[in-house]
Amino acid sequence: MRRPFILLLILFITSTNCFAAVTSSLFPNADAAPNEWDLTGGDGTNHYTPVDETPASDADYLATTTTLYDEEFDYPTETLTGLIAITSVTVYVRVYGVHTAPGGSPADPEIGINIYMGSAWQTQQTRTVTGSIWIDETFTFDGTWTQADLDAIQTRCRRTSGNAPNGGGVLRFSQIYVIATYTVSGIKTIDGLAKASVKTWNGLAIASVKTINGLQ
Repeated sequence: MRRPFILLLILFITSTNCFAAVTSSLFPNADAAPNEWDLTGGDGTNHYTPVDETPASDADYLATTTTLYDEEFDYPTETLTGLIAITSVTVYVRVYGVHTAPGGSPADPEIGINIYMGSAWQTQQTRTVTGSIWIDETFTFDGTWTQADLDAIQTRCRRTSGNAPNGGGVLRFSQIYVIATYTVSGIKTIDGLAKASVKTWNGLAIASVKTINGLQ
């Protein structure tokens, strides 16, 4: 009964075919261009300041009733240690859209979200915003990107429905940030402890263990 267990353990600690997936969050730290929405709150001048807060403050926001008006933001540089590749970027936006019924026809505003990665804008994603309440929306973009791509990331928020009231009422957002998911090589901690401080793992001297869960 003990031989299969020993064999499985040997296979487990010598496998090196997997990598860890981790995430990093970035909040806007500067206006890009254009910045066409109306600003409420923040510092009263810079358009990123009402929407960079965590948690979000719905008393501070950007708003527009005009179709194709854009807001673009820059993000701080963050070095991703051990990076192999960025595999996705998810944009989190807290939005509020006012429902209208011009001429008896229901209408809701629509928001379009895009990211600048890999020296190009990606394919815009849109969402109808209904209910006249604040809601949190997510937009995920998949790809294979580098540290340099993340260093140059921008986001764009666009009102993609028509002008109010025929395209819905006012459209607002009070928060925007991105989470990059990426793969790294190696492990830095074991059960929450720095790898260098761990002497044994599962009864084995850590120096003799080649991989843990497929990671070096």
